[in-house]
Amino acid sequence: MPWTSQSTTFGAFTRKRRARMLAVHMVCECNDGVQETADRLMQCPDWVSKWVQRYREGGIDAFWDLPRTGRLPCIGRDGLDQIMKEEEAGLTAAQDT
Repeated sequence: MPWTSQSTTFGAFTRKRRARMLAVHMVCECNDGVQETADRLMQCPDWVSKWVQRYREGGIDAFWDLPRTGRLPCIGRDGLDQIMKEEEAGLTAAQDT
């Protein structure tokens, strides 16, 4: 697998991404079976199959988590900026005393 062909270094990958990469390597490069790989990595075979399929469809970029929808924040960006300004002002005032 061309891990080094990407601009992202291996060290930037999280533990989860490394496990995904190892599973794909074991199945695609070492010709281990999905079940054997799942057993060795203590994962279920569906998990291994999912990442092998995603790799085959999207290459190394498929190891990154996809964006998810979720609950929108209660406070907008402007509100967060205001809170941060107030917090910084409070810290500055506390340091001056």
